[in-house]
This record gives sequence, C-alpha cells and structure tokens, in this order.
Amino acid sequence: MKILCTLIFLLFLVGCAHRLGTEVITYDGINRSPTPIDVNIPIYDSREDVPFNYKVIGQVFAAPMRMERDLGFNPVEMLKEQAREIGGIGLLNVSKGEGDSRNEYSAKVLTKN
Repeated sequence: MKILCTLIFLLFLVGCAHRLGTEVITYDGINRSPTPIDVNIPIYDSREDVPFNYKVIGQVFAAPMRMERDLGFNPVEMLKEQAREIGGIGLLNVSKGEGDSRNEYSAKVLTKN
C-alpha cells in the first residue's frame, strides 16, 4: 500500500511538472482541431526549408524539470505535443536556451496557409 501511494504521488508530481514546464502562445486566436497523433510533425530549420505555403499560428515552449528529464521526457516531443494541440503541422526554428536557460526549448508552430 505504501508503494502504491508513493507511486501515485510521483505520477501526480510528474503531471503537474509537465504542465508547469510548457507554454503555448497562439497568434491569431482561432480554435483549430488538434492534429491527429498519427500525423508527423516535421521540424524545419529555416523558412526556405518549408515545402508548402504556411502560416505561423503560434509559439510553443518547453522547459522540462530535472525530474522530467530523468524520467525520459524529450523537450522536442513536448513541443510537438503542444503544436498538435493547437492544430499545427510543423515546427520552425526549434531553439535551445543558453546559460541558465539551457533546458528551455522553443519553436514557432506552422499550419498550411
């Protein structure tokens, strides 16, 4: 019973930390349908790499805490998850912070224009 309570408590903490370590900013305020989980969210390094006419619909941030990183949470996957939630189909300019914010990641979210 003690192990079960500890496990539930840890899962609760991970769930809270996961929500606290992410942020989504939408630019146009349009509610889009989430992108299905089976659709790949590609990452593009520059605007010239994007093979379709697109619109930037927002920006996503992920700053996984140490416990999340230790449990295997991938910040880039966290960015993709958030992009899916707002209807994104691609990420542009994924960047990693420097110095004290080296565990902070961000990217612009794309959809077809």
